Amino acid sequence: MKNGEVDEVKWVEIDGLKGVQFREANPENRTDSGGLQWMAYRKYAGQLQLVNLMLSSNGAGFPQTSG
Repeated sequence: MKNGEVDEVKWVEIDGLKGVQFREANPENRTDSGGLQWMAYRKYAGQLQLVNLMLSSNGAGFPQTSG
């Protein structure tokens, strides 16, 4: 967040699995891409696994911010 690359970070639980979600800051250029990412660890079949969900869109898919 200090570098301005991410504008939101929070804990989110999906299907009983708690992970961290972060949203990339709106791109300056509406044709550049940005996204949302959620990451968590789970134990499955005796192994520790990283679960990583990524969503992305070009800047036109992001809401306009005022100011």
